Amino acid sequence: MLHIYKKFVAAVCIFASLSVTHAAIALTTQEILTGPETETSKSFQKLPTPSPTYSPAETVSNTLNIIFGFIGILAVSFIMYGGYLWVTSGGEQDKAKKAQGLLVDAVIGLVVLATVWALSYIVIKTLAEQVIKPL
Repeated sequence: MLHIYKKFVAAVCIFASLSVTHAAIALTTQEILTGPETETSKSFQKLPTPSPTYSPAETVSNTLNIIFGFIGILAVSFIMYGGYLWVTSGGEQDKAKKAQGLLVDAVIGLVVLATVWALSYIVIKTLAEQVIKPL
């Protein structure tokens, strides 16, 4: 039980460090593009921008892209976990087989996800062009 806890803590630490690194890069990029934030720049108020209006096809497409993105992250996480299990199997055949099975399942899931994403993209694009636009 303790080794599972250690693995979980290690995975959370890796995820947190990647998140912090990503946030730091994003903040640095934002500062490079817009310049450093100063008191003068804070005092200027931006005019409100109108919210974009999306068609139903774009709304469905954006929602599906978000869902597929999360599922893709989950599949890649399983691939990383399977690789970790394989590396730490220490020559034990049972652990290595379990890790290989997890890797194969995760890769199959990723391929299925990519296929479903491509099909949904084609269907939504076709529906948007053929059905929704003429209305």
